[in-house]
Amino acid sequence: MTKYPIRKVTQISVGKSSLGAMQIYMDEVSGKLNQDERGKYLGAFDTGSKLLSIYKDGSYEVNELDLNKKYDVNNIVEIGNYTENTVISAVYFEGEKGWTLVKRFKIETSTYDQKFVFISESAGSKLYFASMEKTPLIKYSYNVGKTKEEKEVALTEFIDVKGWKALGNKLIDAKLLKVEKLVSEQQDEEIVTNLEIESEESNITDSDTAIPSAPKIIPDLKLPSESNNTKEEKSGDNERDKPGYKPGDTIEFDF
Repeated sequence: MTKYPIRKVTQISVGKSSLGAMQIYMDEVSGKLNQDERGKYLGAFDTGSKLLSIYKDGSYEVNELDLNKKYDVNNIVEIGNYTENTVISAVYFEGEKGWTLVKRFKIETSTYDQKFVFISESAGSKLYFASMEKTPLIKYSYNVGKTKEEKEVALTEFIDVKGWKALGNKLIDAKLLKVEKLVSEQQDEEIVTNLEIESEESNITDSDTAIPSAPKIIPDLKLPSESNNTKEEKSGDNERDKPGYKPGDTIEFDF
């Protein structure tokens, strides 16, 4: 680079790894990250990738990828690859108002290795559900008197993305008994599409891929008039070839 001693090195930007992305897993017993395919698959991480963790107490944390870091598996709701477009969808009970609320937000904080609480901190508040999926669909149940009611809701249709400190929109004015994550229609369509593609590929037969046979050569057919003319031409030629006088020859006599 240079023959002179270097006084200072400054990083201008973070580039992507030339070795390719690392496939990262989390051991669900020890909470340690690994590349040995042990535990839950977290995704492909490249240079500069971040890890987002959502906890049961209604907080989130963004970390640099560190294979030596140990996570509290028992208190994690969801963990995965974080990007600037990641949206957290959450359902929680707000203790002061006594409502169940839904909120969706992007990460606005820039500090790493620090937890940020995104639900109300009033007494009795509780996180029911949180996800980083693009189109989360849930089924929830609650009591109306002595009757148990169940309903489904697509969170992306229920509320738009708002600020991370916003309370959210009211789902019901009571506590929930249970929240269950369902497969969304978009995910279902992707599965069906993949199945259709596979079935189309499997239906290809040998006849579809066979090399087309060479076209048959059909001899030229001549019209009767053309064949007659040919015969006349041939007969004329034969007449000329015969010995003796032919029409048009000049004959001289001596007296």
